[in-house]
Amino acid sequence: MMLGAAKQSLVIALRYASSRLCVGESGKRYSCFPLLPSPVSPSNHMNFFENKIIFSDTPILAYQLQQRALMPLLAGTYALNIGLAYNKDFYERVTIGDLKEDVVASKMLVILCCVMKPLISWHAENTATICRERCGGQVLFFIILSLSLSLSLSLSLSYH
Repeated sequence: MMLGAAKQSLVIALRYASSRLCVGESGKRYSCFPLLPSPVSPSNHMNFFENKIIFSDTPILAYQLQQRALMPLLAGTYALNIGLAYNKDFYERVTIGDLKEDVVASKMLVILCCVMKPLISWHAENTATICRERCGGQVLFFIILSLSLSLSLSLSLSYH
């Protein structure tokens, strides 16, 4: 459940970052006022002092600042997902599989579960916070979703 919250936060933030446009390559070119397209779209910015229009054409995900904030979280989510899948398989082997009678494997299972739960909850809380900050408060449904995520995140973090 906690890893699902991290995945959902990342999906929303990455979709927003890939669709939100900002000034890019076309901002280096300009057109004079007589050649203005009519009407000027709201995604274009007018620079009255230099007599040119700057077009928004580059998604914010193309910038390193956004990538360096979101991509490590994505990699961490993949790594924790692989670890959680290993724990599930190991749990099955210890409870009903070939390691049913092994005492050392049972102790190892407890250790693995005790390690994974706080790691996933801390990662999910960090991911939800950074994704909310990277969206810049522009996405209304992210706020609504983050309320439900934060309630479940705060409950899981209170135990650690």
